[in-house]
Formats: sequence, C-alpha cells, structure tokens
Amino acid sequence: MTSKQGYFKAIAFLFVLVCSLSSVRGAAAAELKNDTKVFFDFSGKQVQFYGVYTPGKDKKRGGLEAEIAARRNGIIHLNSQILNSCGKNLDGKGDDSLASPKWQGSVKSQGSEIFANGVLKISLVAPIKEVLKENAAKKPSSLKTTDGAPLALKIPKLPVSALSCGVITINVGGRSFKINPLSGSTESGAKVVNLALDGSSSLKPAANSDTDLLERSSLVTNGDADGTTPNNNSSSEAPATTSPATSPAP
Repeated sequence: MTSKQGYFKAIAFLFVLVCSLSSVRGAAAAELKNDTKVFFDFSGKQVQFYGVYTPGKDKKRGGLEAEIAARRNGIIHLNSQILNSCGKNLDGKGDDSLASPKWQGSVKSQGSEIFANGVLKISLVAPIKEVLKENAAKKPSSLKTTDGAPLALKIPKLPVSALSCGVITINVGGRSFKINPLSGSTESGAKVVNLALDGSSSLKPAANSDTDLLERSSLVTNGDADGTTPNNNSSSEAPATTSPATSPAP
C-alpha cells in the first residue's frame, strides 16, 4: 500500500467516525426532545415523567450530582405544566420555587440512561393523588344512574394536556362536563363507564353503551354530579366528581 493510499483510507475512516458520532448525537437529541412528555396513568395511579440533565460547557457533574439535577429538572417541568394548566402566571417564580412542590418527596426514580453526548435522562413517577391533591376538587362524588346505581369512570392514560388544573373534561351529547378524576364511589359494584381521548384535551364515552350510562346519570340529568348546569358545547363552571374504575386510591 502506498503512503497516498494509506492517507486517503485514514481520511475516509475519520469521515465515517465523525458521521457515526453525529448520528448518535442526533438520535439522542431527537429522543430526548420527546422525553419531557408527561402522562397520567390512572390504572397505575401514577404520573410518569422524565428529568433531563445536560452537562454545561465549563463543568460536568458526577453521576450522583447529575441524577439529582435531572430529578430536580423533572420536578420543575411537571410542576410548571400543572401550574400553567391552572392559568397561573409563572413570571417571577424561580427554579427553587418550582422545584419544591409539596409532592416532591413522593417522586421515585425508575432508572436512568446516559447518552453519548453526556446527557442524562431519568425516568420518574409520583402518585397521582399526591400530585393533584391541591389542584383537583375535593368534593364527595354523587355521580349515579337515574335508578341510584353508582358510576365509576375507567380513564385511559392521559397526556398532561388533557387535564386542566387537576380536572378532566368529558364531552357527552354536545355538552362538556368537568370531572374530578380522583374522587368518587369506592363500591366494587359500581357500573363502569369507559372513556377515550377526544382530541388532546378532552374525553368522550368509548362506546354507545358508555354514552347511554352517562346520559341516564346525574351528570346529564342534573347538569353535573353536583347539580351545576353546564353551557352547551362548553365546560361547566364547577367540576363534577367521579372516580376511575380502578381500585380506590389508598
């Protein structure tokens, strides 16, 4: 092999190496871009979210410090999402304030991953009943069928956009009702109403049988579970209260 051939082979090898590293970084960045999504898993009774730590140009944290920073960033992100959904102005709220909600002590890590560019991603969960404690209405449920049978709601996994200050919106027969997803009957014999996402910010009955149950319930006949009459095609002023069809929160 001539020196010229060796030179060109070395250049080609370096080119492939640089492209490979760029591809890894690009894939990591693309994946991390979606890792700030927040989901409310009512079946598992937990909020699922991520924390991300990106090393600075001047200083890189050790493994434990990076995980603590990622956890803090995740809490800030989730808290910001909830406060924004309540219409609260975050101007003037520093990271220290956003990182210290009352539910921060209930957050648990489900594992972490380090990417080629030094970014650390940590998977986090927290009990829904703790995260929504201060945001969802705390009224007792009275959602029942017209013959007095209690109703429970089976709620799918929801993106954070489907909750507004801790309550969900259900569209039934052209009208919208705000429902507390946490409170409600704990009776094992409650009739189950299955719900499905209706766009990204509200829900609807999953099948005709579920629509029939709601249309023959206090939610519709009385306006909502507490007797408030909603506006047509708009949300009611006060949230009704129901429960997911899963076992009651401890």
